[in-house]
Amino acid sequence: FIDIIEIENLTLKMPAIAREALIHKLHATGLLQSLDADLQSLTGLRLVFSERRVSRGLLSRPLVVGSISLGNLILEGDIKNAQLEAVQNWLNMAVEYTLSRLRKETPSREAQKVLPTAVFQTMILIRNRFREKVRLNEMAKEVNLSPERLSRLFKSSTGITFSEYLNQVRLDHCRELLRDGHYTISQVAFDSGFQSLSQFNRRFKSAEGMSPREYQKRS
Repeated sequence: FIDIIEIENLTLKMPAIAREALIHKLHATGLLQSLDADLQSLTGLRLVFSERRVSRGLLSRPLVVGSISLGNLILEGDIKNAQLEAVQNWLNMAVEYTLSRLRKETPSREAQKVLPTAVFQTMILIRNRFREKVRLNEMAKEVNLSPERLSRLFKSSTGITFSEYLNQVRLDHCRELLRDGHYTISQVAFDSGFQSLSQFNRRFKSAEGMSPREYQKRS
């Protein structure tokens, strides 16, 4: 027979064991990295997970699954007053979506009100396919919306258009390759999904205030 004390000790340890398993799952899925990448593309802010308590001054939300507290999702960076409400909404969405993945559920209605599931799915599709010819019509079919509906929903939910988000994702990838220093300007442009060097040069200079070659040299 198992000693009753052993059973009681195991019972006491179960919340800690479950918490460790959930935190491991949180990191193993790559979900946080994906959310962080999207947030940086949209706002320039960082999304950080902390198991410790955070100060009241930080913009953060707790992650709680059932009765188990995992920690907090925190936004780091210079948050402007004009974007505060949108950033708070995004953080609420990130918490809801993260919890739904940990519970293996679909996002709740509250999460969909903050950032519709179709928009979030579109953002993931863009991040996976930005090297290809990405078309709004094709994306809309995959998330079961009309192109017009998806376009309006994307703009109202994120504050930028579908095309602007696609452009930001591509430029983020360009910056990484340029900083690496082992790629030609042509390789960087076409590996990032731009259809021509002139298009790439024009959009990069508009975003950075310098040409890709100048950026590469400074990096």
